[in-house]
Amino acid sequence: MHLAYDNSSDIMDDYLKMSARVARETFHNFCSCILELYRKRYLRKTSFSDMQQILEHHADYHGLPGMLGSLDCMKWPWELCPTQWQGAHTSGFHGVPAIMLEAVASQDLWIWHALFGMPGSHNDITIINHSPLFNDRVNGIGPK
Repeated sequence: MHLAYDNSSDIMDDYLKMSARVARETFHNFCSCILELYRKRYLRKTSFSDMQQILEHHADYHGLPGMLGSLDCMKWPWELCPTQWQGAHTSGFHGVPAIMLEAVASQDLWIWHALFGMPGSHNDITIINHSPLFNDRVNGIGPK
């Protein structure tokens, strides 16, 4: 319920007759299991061999050597944004508080880069300027 409907834990009391504490503990256990199952393969930085595999696929399939994927940024509305943060998370274009998601996925739907949480007042250029994806590359600590 937490993830599917973006509800607080105290709503479980009415719907499932579950206390807020039990709902929080259950959600924590669920997240711990997800981390245990997927951390080693999916919840990590890309390795050199991962990058080589992605590069080879794009070169063979698309004829685009050197392509790692398509970077996309999208705004997610933040309905429960604290009042004191609303100015930093609201742009004049959208008019509602939002959080930015920057993501890159490979052909097999592995999301190998995600940055979630930049204030919604940023645009794509300022997101890229703060992105660990590009900063690691520029600073020489990313994969070659």
